[in-house]
Amino acid sequence: MIDEKICDYISDIMDSYPDRVVIGYSNINKVSDREDYISLTSSGIDLQIGSSREYDSESEKEKFVTYFKKRATVTFFGENAESNAYRFINIQNSQMARDAQKKYEITFLRGGGVNSLKNQIGDYFISTYEIEVMIQYSSSLEIDTKRIEEIPLNYKGE
Repeated sequence: MIDEKICDYISDIMDSYPDRVVIGYSNINKVSDREDYISLTSSGIDLQIGSSREYDSESEKEKFVTYFKKRATVTFFGENAESNAYRFINIQNSQMARDAQKKYEITFLRGGGVNSLKNQIGDYFISTYEIEVMIQYSSSLEIDTKRIEEIPLNYKGE
């Protein structure tokens, strides 16, 4: 679920078509060296960094929130891979990126360095640039905790 949100975020800020931003390396063999393509891969586990608990006495609901951070790699393919990778890094400080992060309830903590690669797809090579990112997100659960003011007791007397 979080990976889909991150892909939607990338698609929004990079003005990409949703089918050009994918999770993992699926369908990469269908991409030509000229088509721009963005892949998100998660590495490692999602690390829990905190939690909180709130109680609303009026609605009598309790909300539990757990905060996570995860490491991921955003990989850019295609003729414009290098410029797209640097654009992605630079756009993180824009108001548009902040608004998109609020929309998808994620936070990009930092962008790592850019790694320039050449990937072989079939019998040709494709320009590839990787950026390591750290993402923070939360998961919440709300529980209805309505109190019972009076407990009806039935005593069976002798």
